Amino acid sequence: MKKNISTLDAAIRITLGLVGLSYCASKKRQFPLLFAFISAMKVTEGLFNYCPLKDLSEKAILKISWEEKIKKLLESIVSLKKDI
Repeated sequence: MKKNISTLDAAIRITLGLVGLSYCASKKRQFPLLFAFISAMKVTEGLFNYCPLKDLSEKAILKISWEEKIKKLLESIVSLKKDI
């Protein structure tokens, strides 16, 4: 698990996550469970400086770019064979 968010981003996530959790705790009859879960997830992301969604999106972007590079390389090889 490699750190993928900055210290400032982590501090913002912790702060907003704690605000969200305190909001959920203040609601006595309407406890928004999903909002509490998301807030808790933001606090843990801030504590560990790691966001799994950001990691997945970066891997998907890198995968697409590598696939495009390989495709262009193969196309150039095929065009060279046609020229010979």
